[in-house]
Amino acid sequence: FFRNNSDCSVLFLSPLHSGSRQFGYISVSYFNNNSIYDRYYLNFAACLDIGLNRLLNHDSIPAASVPKAAENSRTLKTAERYSELSALREKMKASPENFPNIETICTEAGMSRSSLQKNYSAFFGKSVFDDLIHFRVEKAKLLLAKSSLSISEIAVSCGYSYESYFMKQFKKITSLTPSEFRSDHS
Repeated sequence: FFRNNSDCSVLFLSPLHSGSRQFGYISVSYFNNNSIYDRYYLNFAACLDIGLNRLLNHDSIPAASVPKAAENSRTLKTAERYSELSALREKMKASPENFPNIETICTEAGMSRSSLQKNYSAFFGKSVFDDLIHFRVEKAKLLLAKSSLSISEIAVSCGYSYESYFMKQFKKITSLTPSEFRSDHS
């Protein structure tokens, strides 16, 4: 596999199986993963590994010792948690200014900070705070392009207490200052 003329790498594709059970295919690379795979793929591979380990280890436990009701309730609880966090994520996307800190998000989710962070990253592949920053910057981009609000007013509208912090995060994500973005997109 070649990324460019000076970068030669090896990629190995193999069936993913255990005994006579076939699960699909997996790729193994012999180079810096960060140069090819994005974090979503790497997170997917890590989750796949955990899931297969659970599945394979589950096979060694006698079926009678794992009650069906417990298995179904665990699946149901995970589905409910995903649904709740998806709804929370949509609220954060629609109104990021209503979530000034992680404690507010924890209260809204009805979870402890560690439980929220663990579940959120497992479901969405990024931390709750990274997602909130992304939603704030997306809202700021829209306001910069479509409104005549001052940068200070936009910062407040997006949930920032300090204009300087807003400007720092905006530039970190977009590589432009809010003023440069406005000039390019208005």
